[in-house]
Amino acid sequence: MDKALLMFRGGVRSATKTLADGQEHTLHYRAKTPDEIAVFLGAQTRFTNDEAGDLARQKARAKFIASSLCDEAGEPLMTDAEAALIPATYKPELCEMIITGSSEIGDAGKG
Repeated sequence: MDKALLMFRGGVRSATKTLADGQEHTLHYRAKTPDEIAVFLGAQTRFTNDEAGDLARQKARAKFIASSLCDEAGEPLMTDAEAALIPATYKPELCEMIITGSSEIGDAGKG
């Protein structure tokens, strides 16, 4: 067996999401490494369950989203400040999309 088939593959990935206009849009993001995902998820569990922790959690989610979302060429789509304006209820969904998509094998066997 080719063990490389089990390994992380970086690059730009995409997913289709229904956004605020009720239409489906293709979102592109740079795949996160397993270590980047582990650091993000670990930090999410360490924030305290109070106002300061909630604010820190939202800030970390915005930073994760901003560092991931991009155009088809991999250029950043938004800044941390712009990502902070994404509704709090939608940030976890975007983070989950990035984590799940990054954990898929990707381009294995193509080309």
